[in-house]
Amino acid sequence: MVLLNHENTIKEWFQFNPKETFVDVGAHIGSHSLRAAKVGEEVIAIEPNPESFAMLMKNIKDNNFHNITAYNTALWSSEEELILQLDQGSSTIYHDSNERPKVKVKAVPLDKLKLKKINLLKIEVEGEEVEVLKESAETLNRVDKIIIEVRERTKDTVDNILKYYKFKLKKSLHLPAIRNI
Repeated sequence: MVLLNHENTIKEWFQFNPKETFVDVGAHIGSHSLRAAKVGEEVIAIEPNPESFAMLMKNIKDNNFHNITAYNTALWSSEEELILQLDQGSSTIYHDSNERPKVKVKAVPLDKLKLKKINLLKIEVEGEEVEVLKESAETLNRVDKIIIEVRERTKDTVDNILKYYKFKLKKSLHLPAIRNI
């Protein structure tokens, strides 16, 4: 298993347990998904970048995991086609006119996946976290914990959305947002 850049730093935030469910939004090549699957969690891995998704599928196959369901799609506030901008192994939704390679990807709202109970939801979507959370009411009501990468420009909106769904927000870099049950 390969952990990229910041993955080693945040690895300690993830507590995986057998027979629980982990949803990995922005799964990339599967670093977190593979760790969760190894301990017996049911994993839903979502990755829109076709190159990263191909590596994710290779990692799943090479490790012979049958408890990972992978989707090659983006999560967004509506069903539509988005333009994903590729940049050396990562990708973002296309917003400017630079010359980086681009690819069209299918996008669906998180609620469209009709996920059941989720013990841990990880969202790492390169600044588009508000778009992912917008049409997620049904899903967020079934989530115990969220670990979410948030950009400064979206921080307040994300905080407000998570507070609305009764998540207790932890500002420490070492703690995820936890539902206050």
